[in-house]
Amino acid sequence: MAASGGSGPLFLPPREDINSPDMYIPVMAFVTYILMSTLLAGLRGAFRPELLGLTATNAFAVVVIELLCLKLGTYLLNISNESQWLDLVAYSGYKFVGVIVSVAVGGVLNGGKGNGGWVGWSVFAYVFLANAFFLVSLALKTWSDWSGC
Repeated sequence: MAASGGSGPLFLPPREDINSPDMYIPVMAFVTYILMSTLLAGLRGAFRPELLGLTATNAFAVVVIELLCLKLGTYLLNISNESQWLDLVAYSGYKFVGVIVSVAVGGVLNGGKGNGGWVGWSVFAYVFLANAFFLVSLALKTWSDWSGC
């Protein structure tokens, strides 16, 4: 975002705006999560072809529920922005990067049987806190750009 005009903020094209969200990493992480979770199911001997669709549907439902909760929160806090839906979709998809790391480490350490044990939960806590730090720092940077601070 560059400057604000008389009618509101003016947005730069993504090529020129360092804070412009993209969908590449969230979409690739979403697909990788689906493939990795079904791969681990196959290593356990529990793979069925419909597991791909079931995993994708469950992950998509989580994203939709999260977006609805975020939109409700922005409504209750009276936050408005014309590009807000796409921003929320882009930033909410970054959780799958941490989920992939957590599932991969759990799969390697437990032979594909899940994230159990203190190491798996420690990795999960780390990627959770790293994602939270990323999103909060991004929100603070974006808010300070919008408010002119």
